[in-house]
Amino acid sequence: MITILHLITGLEVGGAERMLAHIASCSDRHRFRSVVVSMTGPGRMGPLIEAEGITVRSLGLRRGAPDPRGILRLLRTLREFRPDILQTWLYHADLLGVIAKQLGPTTRLVWNVRCTEMEGTAGLTAGRTAEVRYESMVSDPDGTAEMLADFLELSSDGRAGLHASLARARPDSVGRWRAALDERQLAEVLAEIGPLLARLGYA
Repeated sequence: MITILHLITGLEVGGAERMLAHIASCSDRHRFRSVVVSMTGPGRMGPLIEAEGITVRSLGLRRGAPDPRGILRLLRTLREFRPDILQTWLYHADLLGVIAKQLGPTTRLVWNVRCTEMEGTAGLTAGRTAEVRYESMVSDPDGTAEMLADFLELSSDGRAGLHASLARARPDSVGRWRAALDERQLAEVLAEIGPLLARLGYA
């Protein structure tokens, strides 16, 4: 069984927090064991995740108050669960994950960088990042699973589990936001974000 430890800044209600809860609760429990660690407190999402039978831990850090004890608490948690993958969510968790990987048990570190533009990755060494477009994932889940499995160097069990998870993708979700807007609203949105969409390849 593959153990994935999800490290996130906090567990108040938000897009990243909801997505983490969805992924952890929908993962195949026979293949994956999920552990969720909040850098701050359990927030509103923590009890909901625990209700799904998933272990939730908190490092007890205060926002805006750097505390090196958080690293020690995370290292203890990593030694306790010995995860195969440390999945970090949001920038503060990404940073803490890098530090923990250098100091703690051997594990694969996977960032979840949620932002609209990725120019900052241009300086990284080739092979350090993998770009996955949502549209590609839902239109070709098998191809996307193979690409990610190769990138992460997953075992056969991990590869099979990734295929099974992405097989649940819904192609009809692509572009659904457009259907929720009338012509005037759509024109206003495109006037505002059209240049950004073009830069990202959605023209």
